[in-house]
Amino acid sequence: MDYLAQIERISRKVKFLREKKETLENENNHLKNEISKLLTTLAEKDSQLHQINQQIQALRLVSSDLSPDEKKDLDKKLNDYIKQIDRCIALLSE
Repeated sequence: MDYLAQIERISRKVKFLREKKETLENENNHLKNEISKLLTTLAEKDSQLHQINQQIQALRLVSSDLSPDEKKDLDKKLNDYIKQIDRCIALLSE
């Protein structure tokens, strides 16, 4: 095998490896962006969960001293507030 053929073969291999490296770098960047988006979504969901848990605790504290009619009214108001908050969150996340 002559040297020119070896050089050409090595050159093809180097070109292939460079293309493979570029493809892997692009995929890596894409995956990093995806992870970042998922972490942001996770943080938002965690915050929403925390807010809902606080609302549940407040409801439990307040509802223990109320009459049944007052409890129903309070439940209705809180459910309405939660729905409004959910709509706002949905609009903000679009």
